[in-house]
Amino acid sequence: MPALIYIQHSELTGETPTDDQLTELLRSLHKAPAFFMLVMVNLLLSLFYRYFRARETEQIHGALLDFLLDEHLFELVRQKFPRESAVTRPVFHRQQLLTLARRVLEVSPDYGADNPFESVEARHRLGSACLLMNDLLVSPDQSERLLRELEHDPALEELLTQWLPVSELMNPPDEVHSLVRAHQFIKIINDHFSAVVISSGEHLLDVFDRVNGISLDAHLALVYCIYAYYNTLEYGQVTSNLNSLKFVKSVIFSKMTVSDEQKERFFELNARTLSSLIDDFRVPVATLLSQYDFTPFRKYPLAYFGEDFLTCVDANFLIEKLGPGVYHSIANSLDKVDRELFFTTWGQAFQEYVNQLLSEVYPLGSGRFFPTPYFDQVKSAYEAFDGVIDCGDALIAMEYKGGFLSAGAKYSGQRDLLVAELDQKFGRARGAGVEQLVRKIEVVFNSERAARKTFAQLHVDAVRRVYPVLVVQDISLQIGLANWRLKRWFEEERASRSIDRDLVIRPLSLLTVENLERLLSYVEAGDFAFTDILDEYGLGTYQPHESFQDVLINFRKKRGIKSRPNERILHSYGELHESMKTLFSE
Repeated sequence: MPALIYIQHSELTGETPTDDQLTELLRSLHKAPAFFMLVMVNLLLSLFYRYFRARETEQIHGALLDFLLDEHLFELVRQKFPRESAVTRPVFHRQQLLTLARRVLEVSPDYGADNPFESVEARHRLGSACLLMNDLLVSPDQSERLLRELEHDPALEELLTQWLPVSELMNPPDEVHSLVRAHQFIKIINDHFSAVVISSGEHLLDVFDRVNGISLDAHLALVYCIYAYYNTLEYGQVTSNLNSLKFVKSVIFSKMTVSDEQKERFFELNARTLSSLIDDFRVPVATLLSQYDFTPFRKYPLAYFGEDFLTCVDANFLIEKLGPGVYHSIANSLDKVDRELFFTTWGQAFQEYVNQLLSEVYPLGSGRFFPTPYFDQVKSAYEAFDGVIDCGDALIAMEYKGGFLSAGAKYSGQRDLLVAELDQKFGRARGAGVEQLVRKIEVVFNSERAARKTFAQLHVDAVRRVYPVLVVQDISLQIGLANWRLKRWFEEERASRSIDRDLVIRPLSLLTVENLERLLSYVEAGDFAFTDILDEYGLGTYQPHESFQDVLINFRKKRGIKSRPNERILHSYGELHESMKTLFSE
């Protein structure tokens, strides 16, 4: 998605708002209804707001402008930004709404103020607060750092630091892909790693059950049920009636055969009352910035709207509970030794998942794809790459990383912290993605032929081009600036290595696992070769902030290729849907 540049109050009025002005406005609004109106609008955006569904997005945004802005501000937006797209220059967006919801919990009164559900004027005040919030999302210190950094690399690193948490919100993972991937992960760990036990004698997935009081399968089923409910809603229905976003706790799971104890535990793990959320935000992590840190919302993506009514704060945060949520839930419950075992096993499960994706397009019998090949005649069983695709005179060499950046790295706004962790987990540190790719390419294509090693009995003498690819699970790394930073490190490391100078090594391509799932559908259909899109991604014509998804969309347009869903993912989703039916009573 292109960089988001939201419309600010100062652009409309010529006056830069202050934090005190925002606080004064919020103190005129009743806390509970103001909070729930904000999170329900946010839920609407998280359900329907998509870059690739521009027409629908424009209609939703138009409805919100009419709903939340008074006539004066509405006309200012229309007059000053008549041709701007709501996709790239919105008034309302998730970072703004979530940050403002947090502020409402902090400063709005419990009683004696106006209810935006009952008063149109109060609702318009809430809309004005949204516009004011847009001016305050970047602090003066952050603006000063961007202006101060005149050198190319530090300036782009600062942009990466400030844009990464926003990009993560604005470009959420696809719900269907996420649900299928979570289901496949559970299956892989059960099928391939059932013998792995921690020091207590427990299997890894049993840890989730013990810590959370609910099995991972049941948790997936209940998340799916809520997602399926919201998936039945049409955006026109929701924009005309926000109350359709509520659901009844005693009803939504009433026909499921999951035990009452597990249902109740699900809500304890995922839902919070308003007073509990207030308490959660009163204990902020000091190093995290409030405009980036939505940890309580991520941990508890459902909110009680009364004793038996709930709404989802953010649909994407609910889906996250199946990926990063499972990872962190298990990891945080283990001691250091067991945690290292878990990290290793999770990484191996991710490696197995990616290799399964690739082997569906490049069957093992084809002799083109080599999953987890090992160097020949090496007694230590030294792994060559996580995966390799033989393209004749070209080789796609891949490493996979299933870990995630920490909240501190992503949401602190501290450039040094983010860059250091990116380097440690995915960059140049021993065993990180960039380091592994460069080191192993050197082993295979050493400038001294006698020092070279072969793998999987594959002869690489005919190879003239190598495409290094790093596949990651962390969706936040989809931002183009992350690819830029890792690509620069790769180039620096490669220059210091003894690699055949006649070999053309293409720029590093950073792909999220969802990027890979999407592009493989085009490769399998014959729309283009894997190397074609990697060549496009490596062109010097794209700006550092442009992501792989931007490149793929542009590439399709240039070649006249229509959007193609991943039919294998959709088929797996259909199977998952059918399997979920067995959890419902007649």
